[in-house]
Amino acid sequence: MLTLNGFKHCKATWLGISVAFIFAWYDIKLRYRRTRLGLIWMTLTILMESLILSMVFSHLFHEDFISYYPYVFSGIIAWKLISGIISESVMAIPNSKNYILNHNIPAPVFILRICLRNYLIFLHSSLFVFAVCSLSDSHFSSCFNLFLIALLALLVIMTLFPYALMISIIGARFRDVVFLIPYGMQMIFYLTPIVWKRDVLSSNAAYYCSLNPFAAMIECMRALFLNQWPSQINIMMVVSFGLFGWVMAMYIYHVVEHRLCYWML
Repeated sequence: MLTLNGFKHCKATWLGISVAFIFAWYDIKLRYRRTRLGLIWMTLTILMESLILSMVFSHLFHEDFISYYPYVFSGIIAWKLISGIISESVMAIPNSKNYILNHNIPAPVFILRICLRNYLIFLHSSLFVFAVCSLSDSHFSSCFNLFLIALLALLVIMTLFPYALMISIIGARFRDVVFLIPYGMQMIFYLTPIVWKRDVLSSNAAYYCSLNPFAAMIECMRALFLNQWPSQINIMMVVSFGLFGWVMAMYIYHVVEHRLCYWML
């Protein structure tokens, strides 16, 4: 019975993908309305942030700045996709209560809205990462890598979707989570090899770092930017993490589906 209900929810969410895409595209247009550069503003912000972090950490770890900057830039772009989905999902259900209550749109559609919005921003920013990486001969990437990056980002979104749904359910029930998630994501940022490399760690610390699923996601996407192939271990970890999340999310959503309308009031 639970399995049938889970497939029913997945089907309803899939049928609402066009609605989620319209919402996502409208969010982007609304955010950058009356601006000359639009989405380029966000990319320029990440570009400068990566530049400063690369200058600091390349000096600390005695790395060559020219090769270190693409490493940091690609890692931060991947992190923005992950953190954007997780952070914005906290209030996804409460902020969409008018649509859920009055138009009978399933709550997972609004999680998909957040995923698609961040995915479109990621694709736009990926072009700049591709250009920066191509400036270095050792990191020159083929155009086919862009296609693979887009597919891999979809895999990451499918992995994060169930966790974003569970976080949004918890956020609808307990509003304290709104203040907890930003601190949690900040801690994960420092514990994940985004601006530092895993080889600077000791063997014990590197082992615990290998258990970080966010590190696996980032290293998979970063590898394609740097003209490398993602390791099978990282891909298997991402897939396993996603399958576990889907099982948990289908169960939790099945249990609380009829209570969400009361939690949004």
